[in-house]
This record gives sequence, structure tokens and C-alpha cells, in this order.
Amino acid sequence: METVIGAVLDRNGLRPSRYYVTKNDWVIMASEVGVLPEIKPEDVKIKDASSRGKMFLVSLAEHRIIDDTELKMKIATEKPYGEWLKKNLVRLEELPEAPDVHEVDHDTVLKRQQIFGYTYEDLKILMSPMAVNGEEPTGSMGTDTPLAVLSDRPKSLLIISNIFSHR
Repeated sequence: METVIGAVLDRNGLRPSRYYVTKNDWVIMASEVGVLPEIKPEDVKIKDASSRGKMFLVSLAEHRIIDDTELKMKIATEKPYGEWLKKNLVRLEELPEAPDVHEVDHDTVLKRQQIFGYTYEDLKILMSPMAVNGEEPTGSMGTDTPLAVLSDRPKSLLIISNIFSHR
């Protein structure tokens, strides 16, 4: 098992990290430059910042930074994804008709929203743009929702959709 350390810039590019690679092969990454003031400019071999859509990976086993293109190519060619897709793709028009379509119960919608943990802010800032305009919600820079196994609350479908839309 290889030990690696990695980072990815958030999709909006709002929290870039900066990193140094020193001449003695230390990699120092932080959200701000100068977190370690004792690093002298003459000891810096590489000084750079993360880029939107790029991955940063350090292989401790290989003692090197793995280039974004190399990393993505390795991941993309590791498994037969195209073959799996062709073999397992189900088109919407091939799905059988739903046996029972439940009518919307407008009288209990507020109660159900409360039961599933939706807040006014969720509905106004996140759900409304999706429902009205078919837009991706942009009301959050990230999620601070605990993992389901660490929470005693059910996972909201809204949270799940936000997690998958950010990948």
C-alpha cells in the first residue's frame, strides 16, 4: 500500500493552497504563504499554488510530486470504465413504468420537510434555484455536515445532491 498526501482546490477556486518544495525535498502546503517563517528564499526549489481542477499528490514511497496529468491518466486507465458503462448502461426509455405513482400531499409537505431537516435557508437559497431554474445551488462554499455514521440525524437528499454535484 502506497502512502500519499494529496490536495484538490475547491471547485470555485476560492481557497487555493500555496506550496513550497525545498532543496532538501520538504513539501510545505498551506492556505497562506509564510506559515513557516524559517524557510529562506534561497532554500526554495519550487514555489507554486494549486490550480482550479488540478490535483496535487505527493508519493512518499516514490519521493516525488505526481503530475496532475499523469495522476488523472493513471486513474482513468486503471479500470475498464468504458466497458463497464457499455455493459451496465440502462437508458431511461428502457425502464419499466412505475407501478404506483403517489400523488403529492400538499397538506403535509411542511411537516415532511421538518421531519427530514430542511430549513428555510435550504429551501430558499439551495432548493429554489434547482426547482425554478434548474440551476446548481451556489449558496455554500462546502459542507460541514458530519458523516452519516457520526450523526444521529438522517442524511438529507439536498445534502447528498450537493456532495455529488461538487465532484
